[in-house]
Amino acid sequence: MVHFIDIAHWFLDVDHPQTATTIGDQYKAMDLWETPDTIQTLLEYPDRKVQAYFEGRSLAPATAR
Repeated sequence: MVHFIDIAHWFLDVDHPQTATTIGDQYKAMDLWETPDTIQTLLEYPDRKVQAYFEGRSLAPATAR
């Protein structure tokens, strides 16, 4: 998500949101990495009167073939 939100930050001329709320968990990529494979994030920029929503899923197979 960080690379995608950079574009919004450039457009808004900010370097971070005022608040960020994220939920997520590992559903398929257990034991492959430490980060969630499914997330939903809401970023708020009240000075710009903007909210940004990001949803990501990285459902990689448990084993490579």
